[in-house]
Amino acid sequence: MGGPPPPAVGPVAFVGLVAAHCARMLAGADHRWSLPLSMACGAILLIGADIAGRLVLDHGEIQVGVMTAVVGTPFFVWLARRRNLVRV
Repeated sequence: MGGPPPPAVGPVAFVGLVAAHCARMLAGADHRWSLPLSMACGAILLIGADIAGRLVLDHGEIQVGVMTAVVGTPFFVWLARRRNLVRV
């Protein structure tokens, strides 16, 4: 009656994007290696962001979504400004 629930991407959307691009830079286009490496990169990024968010402030913590955005935004700016973005 009310329709489907809204998508639940949430504040950690950068994890999937950054991890996939990092894995492709490390392993190349072979999906046999880039897919498992992407999962490992995503887990490492999320755990690192959570630990950093807990250690940055003396009292309290910064949300993990804010920390992933702090890493993800400069990464995508760098990725977009690269000259060899498209290989022909």
